[in-house]
Amino acid sequence: AFLADVTSTLRIDSTIGQVGTTIDFEDDLGFDTNANTYFLAGTWRISRRNQIQVDYVNIGRDVTRALTTRTITFRDETFTVDSEIDAFLDTWYLSVYYGFAFVANPRVELGAMIGVTAMRIHTGIGFSAQGAAGNVSRDLRENAEFTAPIPLPGAFLNVRPHPRLVLNGSVRVIKAGIDEVDGTMWEA
Repeated sequence: AFLADVTSTLRIDSTIGQVGTTIDFEDDLGFDTNANTYFLAGTWRISRRNQIQVDYVNIGRDVTRALTTRTITFRDETFTVDSEIDAFLDTWYLSVYYGFAFVANPRVELGAMIGVTAMRIHTGIGFSAQGAAGNVSRDLRENAEFTAPIPLPGAFLNVRPHPRLVLNGSVRVIKAGIDEVDGTMWEA
């Protein structure tokens, strides 16, 4: 299980050249910053200094019947103030990276990592229309989706305070610009 503190800002421009609105999903649409999700991760310790890690994270967020607090242009659709809308933002990524420990002793490992992430972002906004189950429909008025490979730099720290206990920590950043889509994600 994975409890994520997520903030999302997104702008999707029109297909006819109109600049879209930069949307803060939490402030403008009422998304909750907490997301319960899951992840899978595995590490192959090649040697004390070398490791390969693979992980998969999936975060899905919905809001139903939100009222817009300002006029929003999302791709080719404009939603006026107080429009009732449904929206979603689904993200998954699969990462593979190599880590090298510059400091490696029985109690502490500190190193850098580099790898690649395949990331998919799928988002959409539409006028509110609640389905039979009360869920947000993925077939909304406007949606955008992309999947792309992205470089993944980062750093890690492993501390062994006791022979049976290891504390692992890492920081990674994903920043990419693909065609007209720019994104940044920090993970710690």
